[in-house]
Parts: sequence; structure tokens; C-alpha cells
Amino acid sequence: MTDNKNFIVAIVLSSLIIFGWQYFYAGPQAERQRRLQEQQQQQTSQQVAPAQPGTTGVTPQPGAAPQPGTVPQPGLAEGAQPREQVLQSSPRIPIDTPSLSGSISLKGAQIDDLQLKRYHETVDPSSPTITLLSPMGTEQPYFVESGWTMAGTASGKLPNAQSQWQVAAGAKLTPETPVKLSFDNGEGLVFHKTIGVDDNYMFTVKQEVENKSAQPVTLFPYSRIMRVGQPKTANFYILHEGLLGVLGGALQEVKYKHLMDEEQSKTTPSTGGWLGITDKYWAVALIPGRAEVIDGSFR
Repeated sequence: MTDNKNFIVAIVLSSLIIFGWQYFYAGPQAERQRRLQEQQQQQTSQQVAPAQPGTTGVTPQPGAAPQPGTVPQPGLAEGAQPREQVLQSSPRIPIDTPSLSGSISLKGAQIDDLQLKRYHETVDPSSPTITLLSPMGTEQPYFVESGWTMAGTASGKLPNAQSQWQVAAGAKLTPETPVKLSFDNGEGLVFHKTIGVDDNYMFTVKQEVENKSAQPVTLFPYSRIMRVGQPKTANFYILHEGLLGVLGGALQEVKYKHLMDEEQSKTTPSTGGWLGITDKYWAVALIPGRAEVIDGSFR
């Protein structure tokens, strides 16, 4: 009789646990995922005009240092296309290292196609390798780019996401062979970008500008990681997925769901540090370098 009572109690407790999990966790999670999918569909259905050459920023105050202009925004595709189709739509520089494969788009000079050779989607070694970065126009664009803005209300033709960069024929990015890209704006400024990579996962991007015009130009370099839409997340309470970095000497972490809730940007002044985006297993991070003027050229 005692065993039967214990059995009944175990069944009741198990039912309560299952009901509680469904009501307090699984149900809200499913509803949250449904709302996120609707938001992503709305984002991909909206078309944003591509950034135009030239930028406009904040007018500098007398006696104050000029402020960087607005970083150009890439144009969003009206509808997602198959990844391979997007990759074939623009000329590219192949990437081949012991750890990485992929390519760099000469349109915008973006690092937007990257696979991790040493990691697969499942434990089966014949399964596809992990795709980390994807270009604009795909279902979930995720890429790294660098460029320039002008100071104050100055205007001029600067390279943007639509600019076509030039490179030597047959160029291929390997640990032994960095690649050098160039863009001539036709107004006396020639932009150079040298991209290198090591045997593992570290890219190095060096930007230079030649000013062949008769007028001085003030430029500000920028680099950023762009991600459009929210990826699938594990959403486990001890796991951070979203933005992270060390800014102002302190660790900063912002989850994806908080970005969706706040719908606002945040500026954190910092000297040094780094920033990035992380998922359950993979992170993409930026570590800023330094700028200098050599022989009238900005580097």
C-alpha cells in the first residue's frame, strides 16, 4: 500500500513539474520566438536605400576638435537570397588558411564570407563546416567592415558598401600572402587597405589614405561588426549571447533580448579595449589599432 501511495505521489509531482515548465518556461519562450520571427520578417520586407558617397556629421564648435561624421549605413536587401547566389554576385578574394576558408567582397571590401574548417555542424566529420559570416542579401547578414568618415560638415566621395575596390589579379589571402586593395575617389584621395591573416583566426586590417589634392582633408577611420536580425540562441540563463566588450576598463555585456527591448543605441567612451558579438560557441571581436600621419598620408 505504501509503495502505491509513493507511486501516486511521484506521478502527481512529475505532472506538476511538467505543467510548471510548460507554463512558466516553454510557453513564454515559444511566444518570444514567434514575436522575434515576425520582427525579422518585417525587417527583411523593408527596403532601405544604399548609403550615398560622402557623409554629413556634427558641426564642430569653435576651439573644439572636429567630430567624426556619420558612419554610412549599408543598404538592406528587399528579400533574402540563397547564400551561394549572393556570393557569386560580386568579385571576391579567396581566403585559405589552416583554420579558415571563405572570401572578401571587393564590393565594399567587407569580410563577409567565413567558414571554420576545424568545426562542423554535428559530431559527424562529414557534416558541413560552421559558417560564421555571411554577406548582405542573405537570410542573416553578419560581416566585418572598415572605412572612413569626414569631419564636421565636410563632404567628399568616400568608399562605402557600394564601392568597387581594386586588387592585383589572382590575389589570394593566406597567412603568407596578405592582400592590398585600393580605391581612387577621383577627387585626389586614394584609399588603401591591406588585409592579413594568421594561421588561426586573427585578421589584421591596415588602412591608409593618400591625399594627392591641393586641399587638406580631415578623416576618421572606423571599423564595425554588422549583424542584421537576431540569430537563434540557446537563451540559457548562465550563458551570455549578444554584445560584449571591454570599454572604459570594464566588461560590458548586452543580451540580444535587451537590444530588442530597449531599441536604442549606447555610446561608451573608451581608450583602448575591444568589442564584439558572441553566440553560444562563436564570437567575432574588434581590437582597434592606432592612426598616424606619415609624409602627408593618414595611416
